[in-house]
Parts: sequence; structure tokens; C-alpha cells
Amino acid sequence: MKTNIVLFALAVFIISLIITLNIFFQESYQSEMAEQFNRQQLIIAKSIARSIEGDIRHIEAETLSLARLIAEKKLDKKYLEEFVYNAYSGEKEEISSNIKVLDSSGRVVYSSLGESLKPRDSELFQMLKKAFAAKVQYKDLLATDR
Repeated sequence: MKTNIVLFALAVFIISLIITLNIFFQESYQSEMAEQFNRQQLIIAKSIARSIEGDIRHIEAETLSLARLIAEKKLDKKYLEEFVYNAYSGEKEEISSNIKVLDSSGRVVYSSLGESLKPRDSELFQMLKKAFAAKVQYKDLLATDR
């Protein structure tokens, strides 16, 4: 009878040890999976950020090239529309944008959506007149609409 109690106690001890180890390994596994998921998300976020940075650099280069071309060629409206379309054709498929070209006095020469000059455009023009030449400036126009 004493052996049966010892064997029963040993069986209970082994079963409780297995259950405890199972819980420990399950928590460890969940923690490792969470860390792996976080690493994957970080890799994805960095990849997307690099892609956005590349797109912004491309838009900057296209904008500077277009500005130089406009300054050198003094394009009329017919050719200006074609040059703007060609310069930003790839971006137009991916993002919604309205490209406006203003003359030196701040009047709209070209608008890709046919919009007239808005007060915020005048403010942006005044800000850009003070800015460093040959540098693309960004302004969150959605923030001003809120």
C-alpha cells in the first residue's frame, strides 16, 4: 500500500512537472512569436519608408527638372501641360495630386486639375519666394483644410 501511495505521489509530481514545463514553454513560445512578428513588422515598415523616401526624391528631382526646363524654355500653356504630364505620369497613378505652376507674380499658369488660385496657394507662394532656390519645399495642405 505504501508503494502505491509513493507511486501515486510520483505520478502526480511528474504530471504537475509536465504541466508546469508545458506552461513555461508555451509562454516562451508566445513571447518568441511576438518578437518575431515585431521584427517582421519593423522590416516591412522600414521597407515602406525607404520606398516613400525614394518616391519623394524622385518627385523632387522631377520638380527641379521641370522648374529648370520652364525657366529655360519659357513654355507656353500647350507645351507646359505635356511636360507636366510626362514629368509626373508615374506619380499620378499612385497618388492624388494637383500640380500648379505659378508665374513670378503668383498667378496660375497651369493647374493639372484646372483649379484656380486659392488663398493657401498664395500663402505657399509667398513662403516659397523667401525659400532657398533650387530646393523643393513641402507643405501639408490637408492639415490647413482641417
